[in-house]
Amino acid sequence: MASLTTHTRKDGRASFYVKWYDRELKRDMSQPFRDETKARTLKLYLDVNQNTLSLARKAKKAADAHGTTVWDAIETHLSKLRDTETTRKYRRDMAQHVKGTSLAAIPLPELTSEDIAAWLDGLRVGRTKANPEGSQLPGRRRTTCTPSSPPP
Repeated sequence: MASLTTHTRKDGRASFYVKWYDRELKRDMSQPFRDETKARTLKLYLDVNQNTLSLARKAKKAADAHGTTVWDAIETHLSKLRDTETTRKYRRDMAQHVKGTSLAAIPLPELTSEDIAAWLDGLRVGRTKANPEGSQLPGRRRTTCTPSSPPP
């Protein structure tokens, strides 16, 4: 079982240490934190995952991924790209076509091909003064792909 200790630094601020014996590495481990919440979170994940850091990290990543939405994933990806004219266009297009849609709010583990097909069906092109709503994309598909049926 992991333990959480608090130390007072010379400047008066508290620091937190999580200590445990890692069964996979077969040695004592320790990790410092400035934030008590993060220290308690690691302790909790270690306690639940047999005091193995690799298992605790996998469990934390899986728990965090459940809350990641399509829009969060897009923002994360775009933030890792170099700032070029192309990436500025990507950001503009994603903000225009994805942000604020029902697709953007779906958690990644719950995303289905039907969600993507419905989003694609709703895309519009050709917005002009005469036609501010635009028109539906030409050649759109109403079929959805499943692992057992390849795309047409």
